[in-house]
Amino acid sequence: QLNTNGSSKVLRKRLEMYNKKTIEMFDYYVVIDYEATCDENHNNFDKNNQEIIEFPAVLLNCHTGKVEAEFQSYCRPVINPLLTKYCIKLTGITQNIVDKAPSFHDVLASFEKWLQKKKLGSEYSFAILTDGSKDVGHFLKRQCVLSQIDIPEYCKYWINIRKSFTNFYQTNDLQYFARLANDTVLNIMIKEIGCKFQGKPHSGLDDARNIAYVAQCLLQDGASLVFNEKL
Repeated sequence: QLNTNGSSKVLRKRLEMYNKKTIEMFDYYVVIDYEATCDENHNNFDKNNQEIIEFPAVLLNCHTGKVEAEFQSYCRPVINPLLTKYCIKLTGITQNIVDKAPSFHDVLASFEKWLQKKKLGSEYSFAILTDGSKDVGHFLKRQCVLSQIDIPEYCKYWINIRKSFTNFYQTNDLQYFARLANDTVLNIMIKEIGCKFQGKPHSGLDDARNIAYVAQCLLQDGASLVFNEKL
């Protein structure tokens, strides 16, 4: 009665973990996937001044494996207030959307109120979970410098699901195969577990939902998702 979707490596690991119980370290995962200002060729565009323009989060219950809530807000860029055509096409975020959006400082405050409302950090433990190192290690880190605010303590350690996926299923270099297939690492992981990407790639919320789905599959197959990256 096991799930039969996925590559041979995924199926082998699923069978190996059958009847093995894992103890989760956290009550919840907060899955984040930022979208930021960008340019196709980075001409006259400083990557260190990329600003977050979409702040999504998906709340995944570690014990039930179910998504319980979502948070999403767009952010108004200040240093590069005009989005490039490439950025608009890639993310689907229009100039009109960001012009009307609150500042990152205000969005972060709203996000932290959302965490408090869900009793995360008080009654329930949680960990930030991302696809890769850039969301926290580059985008959030640089944005906090640009906005002149401190990086939240709860973001200084996080779970990079790429590492968790590779280590658990013993897959080859996901980034290499993504480059080879001219695809995203997230989509490679989705295909590896025998599914299809749902929504629009590079939409922050859709990406976060798909990352959460990968995390759900890992949990169902017996993986223990723990901190594996830090600032």
